[in-house]
Amino acid sequence: MRDRVHYGWLIVAVCMMMIFGASLVSTGMSIGINALHRDYGMTGAETSAIITVCSAVAFISTCFADRFYKRLGLRNGMFVAVTSGCVAFLIYTMAGGVEYVYYIGSVFGGVTYGLGFMLPASILMRRWFTKNRALALSLCSSGSGLSIAIGSPLLEMIIDNIDLSTSFLVEAVFMAVTAILILLFIKNDPSEMGMEPLGGKAMASDTKKEKRFHLTHRALIMLMVAATFAGICGFPATSHFALNFTTSGLDDMTVALGISFFGFVLLVSKLMFGESVDRKGTLFSTTFFGLFIVAGLFGSFMVSNISENWLMFTSLALMGIGYPIISLGYPNWTADFTSVDDYTVNLKRLQVGYQFGIMAGSFFPGLIFDASGSYSWAYLMFSLLMVTSLILVWMTYASAKDAGCPN
Repeated sequence: MRDRVHYGWLIVAVCMMMIFGASLVSTGMSIGINALHRDYGMTGAETSAIITVCSAVAFISTCFADRFYKRLGLRNGMFVAVTSGCVAFLIYTMAGGVEYVYYIGSVFGGVTYGLGFMLPASILMRRWFTKNRALALSLCSSGSGLSIAIGSPLLEMIIDNIDLSTSFLVEAVFMAVTAILILLFIKNDPSEMGMEPLGGKAMASDTKKEKRFHLTHRALIMLMVAATFAGICGFPATSHFALNFTTSGLDDMTVALGISFFGFVLLVSKLMFGESVDRKGTLFSTTFFGLFIVAGLFGSFMVSNISENWLMFTSLALMGIGYPIISLGYPNWTADFTSVDDYTVNLKRLQVGYQFGIMAGSFFPGLIFDASGSYSWAYLMFSLLMVTSLILVWMTYASAKDAGCPN
């Protein structure tokens, strides 16, 4: 180590900013979509289509993510991904009330979400940390909590006091700054600086100990399906928070504060999740935090029947506590079942499932709203799918063979 503070923690900070920006493309867009519905009269299907286009492109991007980063390297690839998000917000700035322009912008936003979210951060943490790796990955992922906590009320304030276009411009500037920081500070590997990962290089024996389970074909399929269901319950649920609560009769600004509160809870819970994985293991952490998100999704469903602020805040708190398993579950499942050499390939497979879930689930809330007049039924569906995801993870770990067993 050259410095008192390991350079890996600076990598963590920049990755946190990247994920902050990717979350503006996804969950942060909830505030913008609510304004489009309120100010421009877009239907539920039209606003959900913006999310669907973004999700579809993210899914396609993820399918080629390993080749993309192998060709460009992590540093240059992350720069391209974040710059694409900047382009997306610049297009949104010029869109006004013309919905097809938002679809064009969502193509670029999908590239950011598919290539600039957890996959490059997970690979970098694998290279830069052998000690406190789950904590480092949780810190990176906490950028999404910060995005929601800080971004939601700030964007709502800008929309209310200036206009929607200006809020998108602010987001574009943030993405541009993050892209510059990636070029300045991201290093693909500690060896580029003559350093070792925090905790030293992993020995071959350590790698074998770390690979606790054997990834059979059946286990891979079950984990991919679990990641798919988690994806359905992630971005589609959080991106429709504002619409679900405002159409249930709650005030716009109160809802924005509630989403901000969700972000602060999520920020803390992601750090807790990382510590829990390091201390208690992935299966325990997935189960414990999963129960909270199921309760939060069900509470979001109940808000349409009990239109009270306390229920919204309670549901969002429960969601915030449990939400880390959405974005941090599949990278940690991959780490449990995969050696260092196979990590990138299998992480991509699970993220493909995760992104497919986002794409498949993104259109349901709008369709359900147009058919029933309420978004709440979508949250009942999300809660049932999340229970199924947890059961699949449990079944995978319960049936896992020892690492030394053949396929």
